[in-house]
Amino acid sequence: MDSVIHTQHFYSFHYHSHKQASTTTRCFRTKKPFIFSSHNFAKLKCISSSKNYIPNGKSQPNPKENSNSIQSSPNGATNLEEIENNNRLRKLVKIGVLDEGLKFLERMSFKGGIPDLFVCTNLIRQLCQTGETKKATRVIEILEASSVVPDVAAYNVLIRGYCKSGEIEKALQLLERMRVSPDVVTYTILIEATCKESGVGEAMKLLDKMKIQGCKPDVVTFSVLINGICKEGRLDEAINLLSDMSSYSCEPDVVAYNIVIDGLSKVGATEHAVQLLDEMCRKGLQPDVITYSSVIGGFIRERKVDGAIKMFHDLERSGIRIDAFPYNSIMLVLCKAGQTSRAIDLLARMIAKGCKPTEATYTILIEGIAYEGLVEEALDLFNELCSRGFVKKSSAKKVYNRIDKMHLFSL
Repeated sequence: MDSVIHTQHFYSFHYHSHKQASTTTRCFRTKKPFIFSSHNFAKLKCISSSKNYIPNGKSQPNPKENSNSIQSSPNGATNLEEIENNNRLRKLVKIGVLDEGLKFLERMSFKGGIPDLFVCTNLIRQLCQTGETKKATRVIEILEASSVVPDVAAYNVLIRGYCKSGEIEKALQLLERMRVSPDVVTYTILIEATCKESGVGEAMKLLDKMKIQGCKPDVVTFSVLINGICKEGRLDEAINLLSDMSSYSCEPDVVAYNIVIDGLSKVGATEHAVQLLDEMCRKGLQPDVITYSSVIGGFIRERKVDGAIKMFHDLERSGIRIDAFPYNSIMLVLCKAGQTSRAIDLLARMIAKGCKPTEATYTILIEGIAYEGLVEEALDLFNELCSRGFVKKSSAKKVYNRIDKMHLFSL
């Protein structure tokens, strides 16, 4: 979930090239003409517009201003050398030369340069993606040692990198020493990793800590916890947590409901899953294709053909764009129930609605025909489909073996 987005500090310098005018202005205050060039005119205009310029007097120096200095950019760079160094670092990271980029950052830091936070965050991300969490940690250390304090986004990238590498302890240690307050993304990353590594019990401790710190969990945080609870087979607790979300001023969304509905459908409690689907609709949430597919799959596993077909018709009426998967699921259950002719009719409806059949669609129907005792006809049709490229040769052997077994069983 991994899905997090960081704000870049953009800065730019506008260079203007001025061509010196070829013409000059002649001022005749004496008989001897004085040549007053346009360059001197521009210089005079610049001086007269200065805040420290006093007419008929002397310009008063301001110790806080330096006419030769360049204003600090938002990322902390205060001179051209630092800007050039950060641009060089940006290019190294962009082309993926990460080791060279880290060495360049270390040299830059050693000389007192101020690194660009956004570029360093991107370097951390790419190092973590390649499993180089130790080097990514070094980048954070360089930032912490400089005048640029890492923001929560930079810490979150490293914490996610630790979690993906299975270094949960390092991630938790970093949580304790962060120089900024962790946010909901920080805790959600850690809760998800802890669910997988140590179980929901430990993850709930992080939720408690999150609340103590005044960080409000969001729907993603709860979805992660609900998913962990479902994977541990504790469906009643998952349903309770789904109901308790409102007490945290957080309402469940379609994703949260889908997790519980899918969990119930896989343990033979599809009727209960349908009740949750109805609850979703009452709350104004629109079930998606995942919701319906989970329930259809549950009915199929429970061999409740009528329930699966009814749910499929509800899906069709919902107006949701349907892919091949729900069609294939219904064709499979029809074929297993000896109703291959209805499955073939469904194929025609599928094509009429603009849904392209997959290889699985054809193999399900072929095996359905063979299952009804028409093995020779099934093989002839299968060979034709293979020759026309509807079924890959790599899949053909498996299908042939299954049809042969059906043929032997029918003898």
